[in-house]
Amino acid sequence: MLGYIVTERSELKVRELGTYNGYYCGLCKTIGRNYGQVLRKGLSYDMAFMALFLASLSESDDDIRLEHCAIHHIKKRPVLYEEPALAYAADMMMILGYENFLDDVRDGDKSKSSFTGKFLRKAYNQAAAAHGETGSAVRHSLEELYRRETEADRKIETKADYFGQVMARVFGDYAPAAGQKRVLEDFGDYLGRWIYVTDAMDDYVEDAAKHRYNPLNHEDDSRPREMVASGVEAVLYYYLGELTKAYDLLDIKKNKGIIDNVIYLGLRRKTDEVLSGKGTKENGKRSI
Repeated sequence: MLGYIVTERSELKVRELGTYNGYYCGLCKTIGRNYGQVLRKGLSYDMAFMALFLASLSESDDDIRLEHCAIHHIKKRPVLYEEPALAYAADMMMILGYENFLDDVRDGDKSKSSFTGKFLRKAYNQAAAAHGETGSAVRHSLEELYRRETEADRKIETKADYFGQVMARVFGDYAPAAGQKRVLEDFGDYLGRWIYVTDAMDDYVEDAAKHRYNPLNHEDDSRPREMVASGVEAVLYYYLGELTKAYDLLDIKKNKGIIDNVIYLGLRRKTDEVLSGKGTKENGKRSI
């Protein structure tokens, strides 16, 4: 996942922000324990949100403790423990991370080192062994997506459907929430579609300048960014509307204020920023 699932931090209560950070730091430490310290650097707030979102379907209390870590060695940070959603999110991060690594290598990204690839491949094998059906389904959908991206079809919605399938499996296969599987799949589906189109729009100018593939850009396409943005605006807001409908059907048992903040404020802000040309990559950094 790519750094687009964000909070509206100014609207979070102090306690909510502490809980949110607790999930982030808890996931970071879970990755370190389960997969080694090197891969902690790939953590994003997207995956922390997924852990918090899936954990919200359980009534168990959050066990958050204040601890030091290698990065924050002076001031203690909140860290969540004893939460199954953390381990699941770490596993999914390895599966998605390795697939993304392979995609970058396939696209000729020479910045991807074989050193990182070795760690990711080992982590992927471990995660896929624990979630065989999910890993296979994710790879199948991504292979179909890559095949579609080589075809002449210019309709980005068709390609976004495949990344929707990926995220539908990632959210829907969380075993502790099996009773809400169908709604979780719907939520993940539209979130995945939104991520795919948002990323394509965010990358549009840079990809065109560097002659890289982008599902919104084509060899004979010289449309300005504003025209492209106007063409995908309705699509993005449709996806937001559908994922919101699915979210409203879920039985959220805790941390609803944080999730509401992301769904109703953070995702909309990120959509507006990307459509207006103020997205993360055009600012030269990832926003959290």
